[in-house]
Amino acid sequence: MLLRLAPVFLAICLSAPCAVVSQYDTVAPLVLDGRGWSTQVTLVNLGKVDARILLNFSTSRGYAEPWKIGLSVTPGGPTSGNTVGEASVSAIIPPGAILTVESTGTPEALTRGYARLIVINNVSVGGTAILTRKADGAIAQAFTLPLSPESERKSSLPLVLNEEAGRNTELAFSSDSSYTRVDLTFRDPTGLIILEDSVLFDSITQLFVPIAETWPQLKNFRGSVEWVPSWPGLDIYENQYLSSAAVLTRKGAIEAIVGAMTLPDNQTKARRH
Repeated sequence: MLLRLAPVFLAICLSAPCAVVSQYDTVAPLVLDGRGWSTQVTLVNLGKVDARILLNFSTSRGYAEPWKIGLSVTPGGPTSGNTVGEASVSAIIPPGAILTVESTGTPEALTRGYARLIVINNVSVGGTAILTRKADGAIAQAFTLPLSPESERKSSLPLVLNEEAGRNTELAFSSDSSYTRVDLTFRDPTGLIILEDSVLFDSITQLFVPIAETWPQLKNFRGSVEWVPSWPGLDIYENQYLSSAAVLTRKGAIEAIVGAMTLPDNQTKARRH
């Protein structure tokens, strides 16, 4: 579905399809800012009362290294209660209204991070992130990424690695704990397990895993990858979160950005806001 034909990815990613919004969909698992890239997060209040929200932006260092990202709220939306901080925006969104927050994209260096939505009064809020690259003042690339579940207990993704075509896939994981471990299982098209391994966050809150470089034995692999997070060393009853996205590249350039497949039964709310 996601990895067979590049034109299909682009058609999906360049549009904003309708989607069923889960109460757990609160993370933009990938945010790009700088070197021509900017990220726009649009939120819509799907409830019947005002939604009080906080949208936080973080780099892979999390709270240890606050992101000095330039943010602005697009004019024309709700203005009551809007506060734009260095790496966050708080606002009140009336029923049916939308709020659009955009990064400037002006830094020369590209920074990768993620954003997390907190709905303080538990109103249903939907949202998407649009990652855009401009060149010579015109849009060269744009990818739409719906908000992801804040706590994925098990996710899967079809996977095709083609070295001759220069195609690779990089997994982006975001978590609130440096204790996070992600167990990965690679299966061939028949479902047979080819490889099992784990990756550790190790003092960061966002982890990028380039599959071809990390596991050279998967050269020209075709099948699927499944991952399950765990938090060794932490109390099993503590609520931790993990959200993910996949970045498909071709000869080093981004070709598509897609979310993983996660069943509703494998989605949980990390903590009560």
